[in-house]
Amino acid sequence: MSGALPRLLLCASASGSGKTTAVRTVLGLLPPGGTVEGGRVTFEGHSLLGLSHKEWGRLRGKELSMIFQDSGAMLNPIRTVGSQFREYIRAHSVLSRQEAAELSGEMLARMGLPNPESILASYPFQLSGGQRQRVGIAMAMTFQPRLLLADDVITTGATMAEAAKTAAFLLPASITCIAVAQTEREKSRKRLKSTDKCGII
Repeated sequence: MSGALPRLLLCASASGSGKTTAVRTVLGLLPPGGTVEGGRVTFEGHSLLGLSHKEWGRLRGKELSMIFQDSGAMLNPIRTVGSQFREYIRAHSVLSRQEAAELSGEMLARMGLPNPESILASYPFQLSGGQRQRVGIAMAMTFQPRLLLADDVITTGATMAEAAKTAAFLLPASITCIAVAQTEREKSRKRLKSTDKCGII
């Protein structure tokens, strides 16, 4: 993929075709032993292959961010959501603890979660799967990354179409979202043909 991308690009293919591997490669998150044997991964003219840990630290979370398929799995089960959200914010900014707390509550509210204070005070296992997913989305969107990768968070059928249209509407103009979905490309094209903000490969 190269050139000017639409605000939302949906990569649709069958299970096991390598969608998750592809998006993890963009963020340098291949599992141990995983290597890139060919091709290029560039962002704003700079190669993302072979970056140091420090260089990735400057990019991940701010310029490039990812919504994982199971956001609950990325949360530490023995720490509150609030403590993890604050730590994430402070790792990528110079905000104080209080400012980070306020920003985390604001982001949860923007995701439509009622009573953000209660969510932040909860442990991951006390939340529903949908709530944990919204927490993950809120964290990924906190710093308005230039490129947002979404790993199989859009499902098939009408739910997929609705999620895609909503994402395209809510995403700031400066953000491009690449979402992968386990579905057939032609079916996806028919479901999303009502919006010109989406592209499908």
